[in-house]
Amino acid sequence: MGSNVTGSLRPAEKPGGRLTTTPVAGMSEVTTTRASEALMQIESVLASIRPAVRSDGGDIELVAFDLASGRVQVRMVGACHACPMSMATLRAGVEQRLRMVVPEVQEVEAV
Repeated sequence: MGSNVTGSLRPAEKPGGRLTTTPVAGMSEVTTTRASEALMQIESVLASIRPAVRSDGGDIELVAFDLASGRVQVRMVGACHACPMSMATLRAGVEQRLRMVVPEVQEVEAV
């Protein structure tokens, strides 16, 4: 993976539940494809985590993924939004799992 890869993707839900991406201006087709694949993996990991988060009255939403920095932005909602343990869950659970499964992910931040 080259360090000169730039661009971000923001997920969008199409009718029928199909995940799509909106590339930021200047992204090459190769970069868009790599980022799209990583984004699908990220969504898959988040989907596997959601049942546990939802059982506590919260949820986690993918906001954006920046391929160049490896930064994933998520939104903690419901009970997770105000929970004092949400940052521990984010770091010890979500970030660790994403980094193991998706090599492009370097960090996860709540927005």
